[in-house]
Amino acid sequence: MHITKEEVVDRQIALRIELEEDDLEPYLERGYRKVVNKVSIPGFRKGKAPRQIVQQYYGKEGLLNDIWDHLAQDVTNKAIDSEKLDASGLPKIELLDLSPVVVKAIVPLTPEVELGDYKSIRVPLESVEVTDEQLNERIEAIRSSTATWEPVERSPKMGDLVSTNILCTVEGQKWIEQEDAVLVLDKESDRPLPGFSESIEGAEIGKAKEFLLAFPEDYPEAKFAGKEGQFTVTVTEVKEEKMPELDDEFAKSVGESYESLDALKTSVREELQKEAEGNRDNEHREQILKALIDGSKFEIPPLLLEHEADHVLSDREQTLARMNVRLDDYVRYSGTTIEKLKEDAKEAAADRLKRAFAMREFAEAEKLEVPEEDIEERLKLAREHAEETRAQQKAAGNKGGHSHDDEDLDSPQTRESIKRAILMDKALEHLADMAQNEIEATEARPKTEKKATKASAEIETIEEPETEEPSQDS
Repeated sequence: MHITKEEVVDRQIALRIELEEDDLEPYLERGYRKVVNKVSIPGFRKGKAPRQIVQQYYGKEGLLNDIWDHLAQDVTNKAIDSEKLDASGLPKIELLDLSPVVVKAIVPLTPEVELGDYKSIRVPLESVEVTDEQLNERIEAIRSSTATWEPVERSPKMGDLVSTNILCTVEGQKWIEQEDAVLVLDKESDRPLPGFSESIEGAEIGKAKEFLLAFPEDYPEAKFAGKEGQFTVTVTEVKEEKMPELDDEFAKSVGESYESLDALKTSVREELQKEAEGNRDNEHREQILKALIDGSKFEIPPLLLEHEADHVLSDREQTLARMNVRLDDYVRYSGTTIEKLKEDAKEAAADRLKRAFAMREFAEAEKLEVPEEDIEERLKLAREHAEETRAQQKAAGNKGGHSHDDEDLDSPQTRESIKRAILMDKALEHLADMAQNEIEATEARPKTEKKATKASAEIETIEEPETEEPSQDS
C-alpha cells in the first residue's frame, strides 16, 4: 500500500492510497464470499464455484464493487494508523481508479484549541431567594390543577371553558368548519387567530355571532398573511373554573404528607428554592463556559463541522417525527426555510464542538482524571435502570430477559462514554470553583502527542450535562 499525504489545510489532510495486488487479496476473497451464493455458473451448484471461476465470470472490479464500502473504510483506517494521524470523525472517501485501485480520503484532524487565560475567569455565584409572589403563583397553579369545571348559564368571559361551533371563510373559501371545538378564553391566545377570545366574550349562548379577524402579516401560511377571515361562531356551552378553598383541607387533598396549608407552603417553598438554585447553577455554568470559549481560539476542520451539522439537523427532524410533524410541514408553518435550518444547525454544531474540545483541553491542562470506581458506580446505576425497565415491560406483558442493552453496558465504548461524561462533570465543577476564586488553577502541563484514532472511531469529546453533545460518529 502506497500512501501519499498532502499538506494539512484547515486541520484536514488528504491521503492518496494506492493498493498493490497483495493488498487486494483479502478484499477479493471477501467479495468472492459475498457473491458466490448469488451467481449461477453453468457446471457448478450455487455457492460451490471456486473463486477463480467466479472472478472470471464476475470480474475483479465486480468483486471489489460489492464490498466497496468495507474496502474504502478499512483501507483508510489502515492508512490513518500507518501515518499516525490524530484523526477525529469520519473521513470523506472516494474511489479514484480501479486499475490499480486508488482511494482518496480527506481526513479531519482533531481540532486545535488554544485556551485563553482561563485562570482569570471570575464569575461569582449569586444567591437566590424565593419570593412570596413566586410561592403564591405556584400554590395557585396547584389549586388550578385540582380545580373543576362547572356549567353556568351566562355569557362567556375570560378564563371560561367554552364549547363552540366555528365556521371561518377566507375570500369565500372554507378555512375552518368545526363543531364542538373546546377552548379556554384567553386574551393572550392566538388560537385560531389573535383576538378570537375577545370576539366571543359576552356572546349569547346558542346564538351565532359573526365577526372579522385579520391574519398576521407574518402568518406561516403565506397565502393567508394579511387577509381577513369571516367567522361565524356559536357558543353552545360555558363552564367556569371552580377553585378549591385555600385551607388545610386543600393541602391534605394535595398529598397525605401535608397536614396543613402551612406545611404545604413550606414544602413548595423548598421545592422552588431547589429549582431556583438549579437554574442559577446552570446559568452560572453557561456563563463560565462562554467565558472559556470566548477567550479561546479554535481551528475546526470543515468536514467535522459539516458532519456535526448534519447530525444536529437529523436530531431536529427526529424530534419533529416524535410529534408526528414532517420537516417540510414544519418549514411551511413556521415561516422558515431549509436553508435557514441548515445555517442554524451549522451554528449549533460549531457551539457543540467548541464546548466539547475546550472542556477536554481544560481537563488535560488541569490534569483531571476519572477513578475507575466512579465509572463502576455509574455503570451500576445504568444496570439498575435497565433492570427496572425490564420489570416494567414484563409487568406490561412484554418479554423481559437479557437484551442487547446489557451487552452494550459492558462494552469498552460504553465505559469510555461514561468516563467522558464524568470527566465533563468534574471539569465543569473545577472551572466553576476557579471562577468563584475558591481554588488555584493547576500549572498547565505540556502537550503530548495524541494517540492515532481510527477513521471509524467516535470523537474523543467530553459529554456536557444540560447541553447537547457532539454526535458519536463525528
